[in-house]
Amino acid sequence: MHDKHFTVAEAMQALHQYHSVLQKMSKLAQTMMSSGNEFPGAGGESVAVIASELPPEYQQILEIISMLDSAGIQVKSVEEGLIDFPHIRRNGEEVYLCFKLGEDTIQFWHPIEAGFAGRQPLRDL
Repeated sequence: MHDKHFTVAEAMQALHQYHSVLQKMSKLAQTMMSSGNEFPGAGGESVAVIASELPPEYQQILEIISMLDSAGIQVKSVEEGLIDFPHIRRNGEEVYLCFKLGEDTIQFWHPIEAGFAGRQPLRDL
């Protein structure tokens, strides 16, 4: 269980508050990748990296992820601006309210174990 849970209204408000930050994070990632850099540990492996060897965009991305994490928002894809907001359904099940840059607003949710592929319309929450 996550420590923080959002109502749909709270998630929408947080999305509005952090939308420009998501856009910046995605652009930083695209800039980094277009210059031939990859994210250390992008494949899930642990990589020892010397901070001075990292491109400046990487540090900015880490700061954004930390800020969003502190707000209770889960970053699922830096490049796509894919984030999840922990939510408790009426039946007590913990799920994620899901948003991806390019969408107008939060329109989907999914069970935690289902991930992006298991997204369902918000009306079915």
